[in-house]
Amino acid sequence: MVTSSGRAGRGRAVGAVALLVVGCLLAMVSVVAVWGRTQILDTDRYVRTVAPLADDPLVQDEVAAKVADVVNERLDAARLAAEALPERAQFLAGPLAEGASRLVERVATEVTHSAAFPQLWSVMNRAAHPQVVAVLTGREVAGVSIDPENRLLLDLRPVLDAVQQRLGPAGLVLVSAIPPRAGIVAIAKVQGVDQARTVIRWLERAATWLPLLALLCLAGAVLLWRDRRRMVLAVGVGLVAAMALLRLGLVVGRSVAVSSTPPDVLSDPAIGAVFDTVASYLRRGASAVAVAGLVLAVLAALASPTGRARTLRDAVARGRDRAQSTT
Repeated sequence: MVTSSGRAGRGRAVGAVALLVVGCLLAMVSVVAVWGRTQILDTDRYVRTVAPLADDPLVQDEVAAKVADVVNERLDAARLAAEALPERAQFLAGPLAEGASRLVERVATEVTHSAAFPQLWSVMNRAAHPQVVAVLTGREVAGVSIDPENRLLLDLRPVLDAVQQRLGPAGLVLVSAIPPRAGIVAIAKVQGVDQARTVIRWLERAATWLPLLALLCLAGAVLLWRDRRRMVLAVGVGLVAAMALLRLGLVVGRSVAVSSTPPDVLSDPAIGAVFDTVASYLRRGASAVAVAGLVLAVLAALASPTGRARTLRDAVARGRDRAQSTT
């Protein structure tokens, strides 16, 4: 026959396990929420985060290719050469157009690989980020964020201006006639904007109270469990497992981002580099929580009254004493 104390003990055990699972899951979501609020929605932090991309050759080449495509498309050197050359010299139109195209590509590459590009990159991202935030939060800001085809737009006009200034002295004076608006290009396909806005609004609120709620759940699990040392050990292991699951989710998210971005928008290596950079602080946050959980688990294991734990504690103490005597 089950006594009331036995039922109460089972109830406490079930409650402790439930709090442990919920607390670890909340800890995982808390890391994402805090990262989303501090990195995705804060322009200054975002600009600092993506600053290293200005030195990435993949990103430099991608921006150079975008700008060169804009200039060559608007310049239409083949048509201009055909119109300018007499009929007997029309065979030179092709080589002239190809030479002009190569010149544009070379100058664009020189600009994006120059020492001035990091500043241009910072200016572009600082101008674009508020628009991205506006898209994600549903707030109205000046400027274009998404085109009718649901593509996210990046303003490359600072780089385009630098390229035009170099092409003029090189002989392509017609590039000055390219309208500034041509420097706004698509960089990503936007899908599920309404769902993303819902998630972002939820994360904005959750970043404040989710970490506290996770700590309360984990503390409650320790208080409810009869052997609190073992529950502390379980909490440490659970946090490590939750952060490992988060890191796995980042791997899957990177693969989805790369596969879902059309090749004409960004190349796979470039979108991968951007994803890795933007998610770098999320990985660091997950690693920090995992290390904290591991330390918690090790301390709980060392506190065990069993012979193995006692032997390990004695070994640690002897190593500490030996190090002190050596010093």
